[in-house]
Amino acid sequence: ADAVWWTMLTGVVPIADQATSMKATAQLMFSGPGRFEIDLIITGNNPVAIQARGFQPLKNGKSYDNVYAWVITFRGGLISRVNAYFNPEIARSAFRH
Repeated sequence: ADAVWWTMLTGVVPIADQATSMKATAQLMFSGPGRFEIDLIITGNNPVAIQARGFQPLKNGKSYDNVYAWVITFRGGLISRVNAYFNPEIARSAFRH
């Protein structure tokens, strides 16, 4: 099977690698469950675009609240690529101690 690729501002990685990294980060940094609020979904042909806001409480007492855009490409009815966009400065600020 083809790998699903997740593209972020930091580079392109196989989603399996990213999921492992994201899980480890979540265990170290997050103090509880977060939530996403979807503001916009653009469908039609391939790809699909989603705009959302995320809210995540952190163990350092801060909250990681960011805006996201995902461009999702499908092949054969399955996700084949995700390009994720967010504000990296908000991320850096939230995760600083």
